[in-house]
Amino acid sequence: MDTLTLFKKALLLVVVLSATPLIVTIIVGVLTSLFSTLFQIQDQTLPFTLKLVAMTLTLAAAGPGIGGEILNLANAVFEYLPYVGK
Repeated sequence: MDTLTLFKKALLLVVVLSATPLIVTIIVGVLTSLFSTLFQIQDQTLPFTLKLVAMTLTLAAAGPGIGGEILNLANAVFEYLPYVGK
């Protein structure tokens, strides 16, 4: 595995791992906006609070999986380090 392949794998991992909380937050934001519009709620803290709670719960649920993937990538990097100068 060369350096560019490892870098490409790391960037793809960042995109994939950040997609789940981002998608959940977008869905919660859209639903909150619809709810606020239907009931004519003018509160600005409601969408922020709900999105923050949704992001926290998503990261808590997906945390072990995300940590495992990052650990696998770190192991691959450390296995590749002895071959960098050769």
